Amino acid sequence: MLEKPFVRNTISLAICLSLISCASPQNGGASNPLKEAFASDDPCSNNARNWGLVIGSVAGAAAGYFLGDKKTGVVIGAGLAGLALGGLIGADMDKKRCELSKIAKQYDLQLNMATVNANGEVIENGGNDTKDQSMGLTVTLGEKNGIGHFETNSDQLTPKAQQYFAAIADTYNPKLVAKQITNEKEKAAYLATAAQKKLLLIGHTDDVGDTEYNANLSERRAKAVAKFLKEHGIDEATLYFQGAGETLPQADNRTEAGRAQNRRVELVEITGEANFQKYLEARKPKHEYYRPVDTQAVNSADRKKAPTNLASTKTGSKMKSKPDVVADSAQSSPQASTPTVAGSSKPATNTANKTTTPANANTKGINFGGQPLSLANAQVDAGTLIQEEAGFSLISKAYANDAVVLASCIKDRPRSVGAVKSLKDGKAYATSDYLKGLYDTSWHDTLNGNLLMLNHVAVLNDSAAPAKLPEFKIYADYDPQKSKTAKPDITAKPNVNTYRGSKGVLYRVFTQGTGGIQCMDVLFPSQGGMAAKTGKVIYQQQGEFYVAEYRPKMIQR
Repeated sequence: MLEKPFVRNTISLAICLSLISCASPQNGGASNPLKEAFASDDPCSNNARNWGLVIGSVAGAAAGYFLGDKKTGVVIGAGLAGLALGGLIGADMDKKRCELSKIAKQYDLQLNMATVNANGEVIENGGNDTKDQSMGLTVTLGEKNGIGHFETNSDQLTPKAQQYFAAIADTYNPKLVAKQITNEKEKAAYLATAAQKKLLLIGHTDDVGDTEYNANLSERRAKAVAKFLKEHGIDEATLYFQGAGETLPQADNRTEAGRAQNRRVELVEITGEANFQKYLEARKPKHEYYRPVDTQAVNSADRKKAPTNLASTKTGSKMKSKPDVVADSAQSSPQASTPTVAGSSKPATNTANKTTTPANANTKGINFGGQPLSLANAQVDAGTLIQEEAGFSLISKAYANDAVVLASCIKDRPRSVGAVKSLKDGKAYATSDYLKGLYDTSWHDTLNGNLLMLNHVAVLNDSAAPAKLPEFKIYADYDPQKSKTAKPDITAKPNVNTYRGSKGVLYRVFTQGTGGIQCMDVLFPSQGGMAAKTGKVIYQQQGEFYVAEYRPKMIQR
C-alpha cells in the first residue's frame, strides 16, 4: 500500500499547481480557490486540467510505487509524468469547452456539454465538475427557436450550420491545436494522445412518424456532419457516426418542448479504444421518455370488439414537423428503408415483418387457447427498477409508477436504431459478445397444439440489445411425430425491442398480425438457462383479442 505521507505530498503538489493557475490574472483571481479550481461554473475554467493533474499524479505515483520496487525516485518520476499527462488531457478538454461556448454564443446555438467518466457514464452537470476521472466529452447541439442544422427532411447542412460546424471542426482538429503548443515534448505527447481519440457523431429524432425513416434520416445526417469534419481537417480514421433515431431521448416525447429537445446532433469525443467501448456499453435508453401506444379500451368487459389498430401511436394535435429541425421526424415513409434493430449496435439485414404465408395457413387467426385480453393479464413482470447510480435503469424514478410501455407489448412499438459505423470504411463497430443462452439460439413452445418458434435469438452482453432480427415460425396443429417433415404454416422476420430488468431480459417481438398474433413478450434469464421465465402472446381471433401464456424452451443442437 502507498505510504500516506507520499500520497498526501503528491496530491498537495498537484493542488498547488492548480491553485497557481486558478489565481492567475486570466481567471480574475479566485475568491474561493478550491471551488474555482475544481468546480467552477465558468466554461473557460481549468477544472478538467486541475483534476487531471491530481488524478494523473496519484495514478502515476501508484504505478511507479509498485513497478519501481517502492523506490522514492521512481515514484516521484512516475508521479510527475502522470501529472503532466493528466494535466495535458484535462487542459485539452478545458480548451474545447471554452472554445465551444464561444462558438455557441457567436452563432446563438443551443449547446450543452457533459463529461464522460472512467466508467463510460455521462455526467450531466454541464461538463465542468470532473472530480471523477474523465475520459471524454459530449457536446449536444439542439434546435433553437425551431431552427436546426439541416434543410427540412434532408441531410444537407444549412449555410449557417456550415459556418459553425467549420468553427467546431477547428476546435477538434489536433493539428491546429498542436500549432499553439511551443514545447516540442508537450506537442508530441498531445499529438500521440489525439491519435487515440475517437469522435462519434450521433443523430437523434423525436418519436413522431415512421421509426425506420427516422433512424435512416438521423444516420444520414450524422454521417453528413462526420464527412464535413473530415473535409475540414479531422482524420477520418477517428470519425464514427450513428443514427439513433428515437431510441435515446433526453426529454419527454409527450410534449412539443420535449420533442424539440430530442431533435439534436451529438458529438462524443473519447480517448482510447477501451474507453470508447465502455461509453457504448454504458449508454442506456431513458424509457420514461418513450410514449406509450394508444390502445384505446383493451379490457374485454369494456368493449364488444377488439381495438381497430393496436399499433397506432397517439400523437395528439399540432404534431406537424417544424421546418429546419435538427432531425425531422417523418410524417410518412416515402420509401422502405433497410430496417434496424431497436437498441442494437448492428443493422438488421432482413426486411422487417416480411411474411410468407402458405395457401393452407389460417389467415383469420389461429386459436392459441388464451383468455380475453385485458391490461392486467397482458403484463410481464421484468422486475423492479435498477438504481440509476449503478450505471443503468430499467425504469427511472420518474417513471416507476407509470411503466406502461415496458409492462406490455401492446403499449409499445418497434423503435429502430442504426449501428455505430466507421466513416473510413462504413463498417459497423462491434461492441461485445452475447448474453448466456442468447447467442443465436432457437426457442419453442406449443400453445393449444400450435408450435411457435423463435430462431436466431441473439442479445448483446453489454447493452442487452438485440444483435439481429429473429426468425418467427408457426406450425399450426403441430404433430410431434412428423417433426422431421413438418413445414411452417407462417414464417416472418419481426422487429424486436429489448429491455433489461432485475428479473431478466425482456425480449419483445412485434409480429403485427402475422398468424393473428399482434406481439409477444418473452422474459429470458440474464444468467442463462434452458427455459424462459415467462411470456405472453397477444393475438386476434374473429375480431377479439386474447392473451396466452408463452414460456419457450431452448432447442439443443
